[in-house]
Amino acid sequence: MSETLFVALIGVVGTLFTGLAAFALGLAKMATDKSLAVAREQGAQANAVLLRDKDLEIARLEVPQTLAIAYDTDLRAQRLRHYTRLWRRTHRLAKYPRLRPMTAAEAAALSATLGRWYFSGGGLFFTEGTRDAFFDLQDGLKLVIERRDVEAAVDTEALRGWLDRPAGWTPPPALLDIARAPIGDPAAPLPDDVVEGLRRLASRLRTAMTEDVLTRAPSALGSSDAAATS
Repeated sequence: MSETLFVALIGVVGTLFTGLAAFALGLAKMATDKSLAVAREQGAQANAVLLRDKDLEIARLEVPQTLAIAYDTDLRAQRLRHYTRLWRRTHRLAKYPRLRPMTAAEAAALSATLGRWYFSGGGLFFTEGTRDAFFDLQDGLKLVIERRDVEAAVDTEALRGWLDRPAGWTPPPALLDIARAPIGDPAAPLPDDVVEGLRRLASRLRTAMTEDVLTRAPSALGSSDAAATS
């Protein structure tokens, strides 16, 4: 083989190897690019799944919270409507202004009015504490209406039995005052301490109602405005 032919053959082989190397590098680059594209697609799908799961979790948390807020808002609106009517019905036992003397017959009429309010649906919206205050007032009126024997209800245990209260019940001081006061002719004015006891029970009921509907709580918006401008 001549030297010229050998050199030419070496050049062809070098060119072939160079081409094959370039081809192999191209294939490797294509495989790498495809792997990267697949990885990016899989990462995007995984992120989409995570975002979807996160959105579902947020929705699961928000739905009960939204329903609870809506329920509380509606409950407060209905409670305020019913409490407003009950508030007006206790005007006869207001501290200011003091009205004319009250009789046992008027106490009976007031008790019946409160009972109608309770069973017309208002009693459904009582919290436990406000319900207790309402029944305390009704029990005070009951003592005025039904009790004639002064000695029958002076003792706390006797008072509990008279009012059909559970064991361990502690009567409010106003109820004890009413129980210990002499009550005579139902047409005659009630003693001042009896009327005052009823007024205290009615006041306690009104206070409990304001606590239920938060009408005497400072406005959160008002407090924020004041803080921002101070």
